[in-house]
Amino acid sequence: GSARVKREESPTWTLHVVVAKLGETTTEASDVRAVAIGLVVENYLAGDPKMGSTVTGLINAHITEWTLTSWTDEKYANSLLDYTITFESYLT
Repeated sequence: GSARVKREESPTWTLHVVVAKLGETTTEASDVRAVAIGLVVENYLAGDPKMGSTVTGLINAHITEWTLTSWTDEKYANSLLDYTITFESYLT
């Protein structure tokens, strides 16, 4: 049989935080809520970049990019906070 090839990988995932506030005419409240939710993710990864060693081979997980997009429509104020998270791993 053939041996498994050891390798480094750095896949990225995008996490979408979506907030819609009914009856709001500006995006201030939805932005504040989206950022509050995002800070939970940021603080978790900053405090435990190996994610509790629950992912085999994971060396580090960190946010590499974020964007906040906001808009209003007839009923809602909307905020979309996107995080790009990189997972650095060494697979054996």
